[in-house]
Amino acid sequence: MKSLDCGALYENAKWYDLQHRDYTEDLPMYRSLANQYGGPVLELACGTGRITLVLASDGHSVCGLDVSEPMLTLARKKASKHRDDVRFFQGDVRDFNLGRKFGLILFPFNSISHLHDQESIEGMFACVRKHLQKEGRFIISMFIPNPGYLVRDPSQRYPVSTFTDPDCGDIVITESNTYDPVRQINHITWFYRIAGSDHEIMIQNNMRMFFPQEFRSLLHYNGFRVETVFGGYDMRPQNKTSPMQIYMCRRV
Repeated sequence: MKSLDCGALYENAKWYDLQHRDYTEDLPMYRSLANQYGGPVLELACGTGRITLVLASDGHSVCGLDVSEPMLTLARKKASKHRDDVRFFQGDVRDFNLGRKFGLILFPFNSISHLHDQESIEGMFACVRKHLQKEGRFIISMFIPNPGYLVRDPSQRYPVSTFTDPDCGDIVITESNTYDPVRQINHITWFYRIAGSDHEIMIQNNMRMFFPQEFRSLLHYNGFRVETVFGGYDMRPQNKTSPMQIYMCRRV
C-alpha cells in the first residue's frame, strides 16, 4: 500500500492547531451523537485532538488515531492538562488494530480525502468494520465537491485563512489548485507566508473528491448501511443545496 502523501501538511502541528483551534462548528453535532450512542468513541485522523478532547471532557471514553507523530505529540500534551479518559495511538486508518471495539467511530473534517485509491479506501472500511460494535455507528463527514472550485484558474492564488503564531506573528495562507478529473484528485498547493515577509513555504494538500452517489455506493459495497445523511453540521437532511455529506452508518 502506498504511503499517504499528506505528511508534510501535518508536520508543523503547532501551525495546524493554531489554524483550526477556533473552529467549533462541528462540535455540537459530534457531542450530540456521542451522547446519543455512547462510547467508547474512536476518532480517526484525530490530529491535535480538537474533537477528541472535547468528547473526553464530556465524560466519554475516547481514543484518537492519527498517522502523524507531531500531531499526536501535541494532542498528548494538550490532554495531559486534563484528567479525561482519552488515549492517542499512532496508526494508519487503512491498516490498524487496536484490539477492541467501539460504539461510535468518527472520521471527520474531510480527512477521507487523503485516501486517493481504491485499495486505501477499502482498507479503511475493513478496519472500521473490524473495530465497530454490532450496534455501533460510523459517522463520516466531508464536503460536497464544488464544480466552480475545481475549474479555477491554476495560475491564480486564492485566500485560505490567516492565523496568529505568538512566536512570529500573523501567518497568511493562500492556495492554487489543478483538478485531475480522471483520478478525481484536486492537486492543491498551500502557500504559507509570515506577514511582512516575502518568504513562503509551499506544501501540497492533494484531496480526493467524493461525490454523494458515488460515496453511497462505496459504503454499500464495503459492508455499511446508511441510516441518515445530513447536509451540514446542523443535522438537517441533505438536499441539493447542502454543502456537506455526513453519513451515519451501521455494519451490514
